[in-house]
Formats: sequence, structure tokens, C-alpha cells
Amino acid sequence: MQKITKNKQTKMIQLKLNKKFYSKTAINSTIIAFEKICEVKFTENNNYFKLNLKSHEPISNLELEFSNYALGLMK
Repeated sequence: MQKITKNKQTKMIQLKLNKKFYSKTAINSTIIAFEKICEVKFTENNNYFKLNLKSHEPISNLELEFSNYALGLMK
């Protein structure tokens, strides 16, 4: 995980995941698995997957849960 930015007012979390450690397939599968928990907007550049997570309900460490789930799919 590269960078996390949290906005408590909007419940938006910006997350940058390095493409050296995460695959697009794992990110897309994680987005589907988390669709009941949060809304995800997804873009990418040459080095990073950029995600905006907006939780439907308060969940502590959502960004860590999301990134760990995606890493688990990399096996």
C-alpha cells in the first residue's frame, strides 16, 4: 500500500496500490466482494491503482481490509 488519505466528513478514503504487488484481477474481485460495504471508484496509471472508497457504514480500517483482501487473492 502506498498512500492513504481519509476525509472523515465525506467518509471517502483515497488509496493507491502499487502494481508491483497487486493485480487488476485481484482489485476487480475485491471491488465485487466489497460492493455491499462500500462504493469504489477505480482508476490506474503506469505504476498504481487509484481507488476511492466510500463506506456505506462506519468501518474502522476499511482501507486495510480492502488491501489485505486483494493481497490474499494474489496467491
